[in-house]
Amino acid sequence: MGKVGTNIWDSGLNVPVLRLAEMYLIVAEAVGPTPEGLEAINKVRRRSFGLDYNAPSAAHDLTAASANFTNLVLRERKYELAFEFDRWFDMKRAGTLYPTLTDHAFIPRMTQQAATLRGVTSNVHGIPTQNNLVLPIPQSEIDTNPGLVQNPGY
Repeated sequence: MGKVGTNIWDSGLNVPVLRLAEMYLIVAEAVGPTPEGLEAINKVRRRSFGLDYNAPSAAHDLTAASANFTNLVLRERKYELAFEFDRWFDMKRAGTLYPTLTDHAFIPRMTQQAATLRGVTSNVHGIPTQNNLVLPIPQSEIDTNPGLVQNPGY
């Protein structure tokens, strides 16, 4: 018999961890370049510089004159939430995932070859396509709801 979980760390439950900094960044992105949005992102920035997050800092705070507030929030999310597996979703939401992947794609010296696995043909090495950014809808879901259409490429 397997071990019976007696607390959250021993159980099979997956619990997402949300940090206060992420909540501030969500607020900043949602309300935009308003005083509330600026204060939310600046609290995260002050804390990351080891300052009192409630005390304004002319050296580190963003101002209303900061260019493209959404990009600044996404950049701050990149730094603050590094290695927390949120970047893919941030880039997908902002529409920068595909351009970033294709700008940094590994292009081999040899010719590209196609591989077929269970009827799905894909590039072994090469530049990803838009179809590579979504997963297939499980066939059981399509069987249950005939109104669903499979994602392109699957």
